[in-house]
Amino acid sequence: MRVDQHLVEKILNPSYLDGEKSTFNGLKNVLESTGTSATAWVGESGGAYNSGHHLVSDAFVYSF
Repeated sequence: MRVDQHLVEKILNPSYLDGEKSTFNGLKNVLESTGTSATAWVGESGGAYNSGHHLVSDAFVYSF
């Protein structure tokens, strides 16, 4: 398993995260075009890359 040595810098960098904007815009367009009542949301960010990273995916208050 490869570990990104720059994960913390990337995940906390708004400019880097803006790169994912097109992915979510595409999903939004699909949901709108189908007329579904489904909504999109992001959860369980730890699984996004190597089960998260200390002080990144565990830096926020658990809300459930």
